[in-house]
Amino acid sequence: MVVAQNPNVHHLSAFGDAWVSAYWPNLPFQVGLYRPLTIVSYMLEWALWHGSPVGFHLVNVLLHAAVSALIVRSEE
Repeated sequence: MVVAQNPNVHHLSAFGDAWVSAYWPNLPFQVGLYRPLTIVSYMLEWALWHGSPVGFHLVNVLLHAAVSALIVRSEE
């Protein structure tokens, strides 16, 4: 819902809206989550992958691998 049903994620022109909008779109109540960097990253991924779940998954796997490599390196 955060990506597929959030119109702010689908257009890079909504960059400014990411900094003032709620994380969960279209809810009748506010859940108090403010994650503008996450929304901006979703915008960039949407523009790059055109909404394909494969692209979002690839980015998540690469980020996870990078963090894992940093943890391993910090323990050396």
